[in-house]
Amino acid sequence: MSGRLDGDAIRAGLRIERVGRRIVCCDELDSTNLEARRQIERSGRTADGLVIMTELQSAGRGRLGRAWHSPRGASLLMTAVLFEPTEEAIRLVLASAVATARAVRAVTDVEATVRWPNDVYVRTRKLGGILVEAVTQPDESSAFAIGVGINCLQHAAHFPPELRHRATSLELESAHAVDRGALAKAVILAFDEWLPHERASSPRVIEEWSRLNDDLGRRIELSRDGHDYAGTVLEIDPNRGLLVQLDEGGRELFDPFTTTRRA
Repeated sequence: MSGRLDGDAIRAGLRIERVGRRIVCCDELDSTNLEARRQIERSGRTADGLVIMTELQSAGRGRLGRAWHSPRGASLLMTAVLFEPTEEAIRLVLASAVATARAVRAVTDVEATVRWPNDVYVRTRKLGGILVEAVTQPDESSAFAIGVGINCLQHAAHFPPELRHRATSLELESAHAVDRGALAKAVILAFDEWLPHERASSPRVIEEWSRLNDDLGRRIELSRDGHDYAGTVLEIDPNRGLLVQLDEGGRELFDPFTTTRRA
């Protein structure tokens, strides 16, 4: 439904181990990831498992500094905080995408898929995205701010003209009313199931990511450090990223933090 997200209602009956120990719902933030960083700096490891949500972001961001715009109350805008080994960064990106797609499928009739490196799609249109940012700690471990944005109640006119043929929302895709509270609860449950490192690093994550993804074996165009690449996707390396057989010959690994996908 279109009402404001309520932390108490989302928390009610929620059976979790880590993610969602504390849920904070805000009316407006610059971004949930930036607020997560502030909470990490303020509270240290006691912020582990914190979930932050907001109705509106004034400075929402996607990967590589891209702006993320959403009307007030139209999306699920959420960040979870987890303290995990630094080397788990790429696995957390993959596990977050898996968890988000599975949550959408669990509470709607929308067949969400994942698209490398961090997007959630419905057929050829983007439904949401993941932004995983590491905050290095004094002991050289990492706290991760794991942000997710899912388009829920947008109509076509809410998207800029240049994005209308590439973006979608649950409202546009579903035959049923969209309940953001139910979706928030499902995402928290899925994050709690898939993101802790002993689960994110398991072969099950790669298997599920591959099941939900249709990139494998397909041609892809990428950009990194000002250079463009094209080739066929061979596999996902959970430690290093996407392995591509380049059109010009040779194989190349592309990590999800410095690589962008060309439309």
